[in-house]
Formats: sequence, structure tokens, C-alpha cells
Amino acid sequence: MLSLVTLVLAVSIAPDVVPSTAPDAARAADPLPAATLPPASDAADTRALRWMRAMQRGRIDRRELAPAMTEAVPQPIVDLVAAEYGPMGAPTEFSVVRRERVPGGIASVYRVTFLAEDATWIFAVDPAGRIIGLHFYPPEVVPTPPPAPPNGTPGR
Repeated sequence: MLSLVTLVLAVSIAPDVVPSTAPDAARAADPLPAATLPPASDAADTRALRWMRAMQRGRIDRRELAPAMTEAVPQPIVDLVAAEYGPMGAPTEFSVVRRERVPGGIASVYRVTFLAEDATWIFAVDPAGRIIGLHFYPPEVVPTPPPAPPNGTPGR
């Protein structure tokens, strides 16, 4: 079973790039035209899978990360993710669930099936292709980002 520790780590890495969990009907009031999203591609999905496997192994190529992610994902975090998700092995299925615009780029949400359990993998990139979000979650949990503090005051 996926732990709450992993969920908390994932949210703390880059909560502002987590896609919305609102039902499609609720989001229909402000739809994002499909034309504004880049077309799905096998290369993008292959890259997302490659990064998921790299996180499982605990060996990532930091040159592909946006500057903020380089700082947000220190090696100890990568090691924790690898310790929890590495033993699951290669996925038996990796399929895109949806793609949507997030602050700073586009996030793709994948359903990942392993032999013992399922997970959700979120992979977000900025317009230049740098990675701005990496998240593992239990499949039923894709949290929304916390609201911004009023008037730019620091949150507690």
C-alpha cells in the first residue's frame, strides 16, 4: 500500500502543478480549449515513463529539471521515492488519463499498474520542456493545490 509519507512528499515538491480533481462537469464552466494543449505524443509519454522509472531507481538527470525543481527535489527525496516505489518494479500498464494546463506548463496524469498495486503518476513540463512537476499518488488521490494566502500574506 502506498504511504501517506509519499503523498506528503509529492505535495511538498511542487503543489502548484498538481492538476485539478474537480469533476468534468464542474470544470466545464471554464473549459480549456483542446487547441491550447499540445497534441499528445508517444515521445512525451515515453519521457514520462522514463522519468517515473528513473525515480524508482533513484537516479535522475537533473539537467532536465526546471531550476525550481532542482532545488525542490534533493537527492534524499529521490532516495525516499526510490525506496518506496522501486520495489514495485516495472509497470505492467502505463496509460494517460488526462492532460491539462497548470501554472507554468502542462501536466499529464497517468494511471500506472504494477503487479501488486496501482498508482497515479503526474509529469509536468514547462513550454521549454523542462520538468516542473513529478508526483506519485495512490490512484484515487490527486490532491488540489492549497489556496493562496489572501493579499499575498505568508500562510501558516
